[in-house]
Amino acid sequence: PLPINLQPAQDLALSFYLTDHTTNTLLADVRDSNGVLLEGALVDLTRNGFQATSTSGTCGQSFFRALTKAADYIVTVSKTGYQTTVENNVDINGQSRVSVTLTAK
Repeated sequence: PLPINLQPAQDLALSFYLTDHTTNTLLADVRDSNGVLLEGALVDLTRNGFQATSTSGTCGQSFFRALTKAADYIVTVSKTGYQTTVENNVDINGQSRVSVTLTAK
């Protein structure tokens, strides 16, 4: 996630992923209890009649696009070695974002 801080003379390779613009999206970031972004977490987004799943990338994020504006989405995040976390009543309205913290088992 932005911002990215670099020390003098430090190099960093970045990858950018672009997609068509849609009105309602969700960016979910997954962290451990120390705030470290977690790669490889399963992020499940559901609501009545809808289900989508994504795996958090190297930056600990999952992106969902072309969603229906609603305030009743459920975000369920799981990863081996961590307790599953559920966020209820997630509001999707424009470019929405949710941060989920997983606790180690």
